[in-house]
Amino acid sequence: MKRAVVLALGGVVCIALKAGAGDPVKDDLDRLQGEWVPVNWIVDGKEVPGKGEQKNFTFAGNKLTANDQAGTFTIDPTKRPKRLDVSLPLVKGNWSYQLEGDRLIIAFGKVGEKAPTDFEGRPGNPVLILKRKPK
Repeated sequence: MKRAVVLALGGVVCIALKAGAGDPVKDDLDRLQGEWVPVNWIVDGKEVPGKGEQKNFTFAGNKLTANDQAGTFTIDPTKRPKRLDVSLPLVKGNWSYQLEGDRLIIAFGKVGEKAPTDFEGRPGNPVLILKRKPK
């Protein structure tokens, strides 16, 4: 009898943990939705104030609009760092991203190479910091 109770409780705990875990792709996809305004860059390891020529990023579903280009994206938040793969008319890339509250940080990878492994803004892998645009 004790064994049956222990097994039943163990099953309930496992189901509760699984139900509360959530779907990391859906969670991050939901958090990305909306318009993001560029704040500054990290280039060659140094923070550069201003957004340069960069325009806002808008995420809607799996669609991305950036610099007047519309395309698609996929994410993989289970990778470390998290992956953002984009396909725009003039840009196809493997990027890395972080979501920190109302900030989105993107490390741009070189075309045809792996996504950056950090957010240091190393040569050839600039980092863009964006802030969520208030509604």
